[in-house]
Amino acid sequence: MEDEEVTSPPAKADVTLVVPSDIEAMSNSAVRVRLRALGENVGPVMDGTRRVYVRLLARLEAQGADDGGPTASQRQGNGQTQATPAYSRELHRCLTGATSIPNLLKDEVDLCPLQRPATPKRRNGGAGTPVNGGTAPSAPALAPQDYVTKAFFIYFLLDPAKSCNLPLRAVNDSLSELECFQQFVDSIFYIGKGKRSRPFAHLHDAAKYCNSQRYMDQDARQQPKLERIRQIWKSGRGVVQFSCFQGSTSAEAHNREACCLDTVGISNLTNKVSGTYYGTFAGNSGAVRRTMGVYLLMKACRIFLQQGERQYCSTVPVS
Repeated sequence: MEDEEVTSPPAKADVTLVVPSDIEAMSNSAVRVRLRALGENVGPVMDGTRRVYVRLLARLEAQGADDGGPTASQRQGNGQTQATPAYSRELHRCLTGATSIPNLLKDEVDLCPLQRPATPKRRNGGAGTPVNGGTAPSAPALAPQDYVTKAFFIYFLLDPAKSCNLPLRAVNDSLSELECFQQFVDSIFYIGKGKRSRPFAHLHDAAKYCNSQRYMDQDARQQPKLERIRQIWKSGRGVVQFSCFQGSTSAEAHNREACCLDTVGISNLTNKVSGTYYGTFAGNSGAVRRTMGVYLLMKACRIFLQQGERQYCSTVPVS
């Protein structure tokens, strides 16, 4: 589970801000869901905190409108959310061309903690604060070798119906880098970290899932990743899988994965949980993490265009 940085109320209220009626009419749960879709890690939205978060949502929606993005009323029609993915603000601005892709090559070194953080100090029996700006107490502890052994990587699972052999079309159709990036992000349905044959474990699980009574006996929403793979195989295509950022430590791979997950948004993926941050990078704000995520996604896209697209089909019949 990700060590979430809960958005706190601003010190001073913006007296000039006018909250649109469509936002005022949203339920507490809808406000929280929308804020999280915009990349904000918020606490519970209740009667006592509703005004703060409603004004925060109104300000973020106004910023999104200035960037050319859809507003809450445009995303919702008759109370139902449209299928257009709600990416983080940082990614949305880059996908729409409002801002350029950041170059964070010098900052990328911060993703790799050099040593295991010291044990957090606890005060009065509380959770305490990690020393040296290190990993939060709620993050699962890593072994010392996880900060040294460089055996991990990040991998992506893509939908071939959306990627449509993007590396080849980028050359044949002379697609711009922004067009390639837009389609690459839209094709991703799972992001993970691992080593050795970890990416293929998902395909192995999906093969067992497809050829059992399991998928017929339960709601497909309980296994969104396996169901997505099954639908791809059923269409006669194969799952596109590729890996990048090889030679990472476990802690570094955790940070890279978490940045990408926060940037794309869990609601747009089949991942069930967010990533976890380690080291000093865990102390950065959500905006810094998501900006790094945009940089990493573009870097992954460029690697994908160089590697080419390879589909992995099922070797057994899929019903």
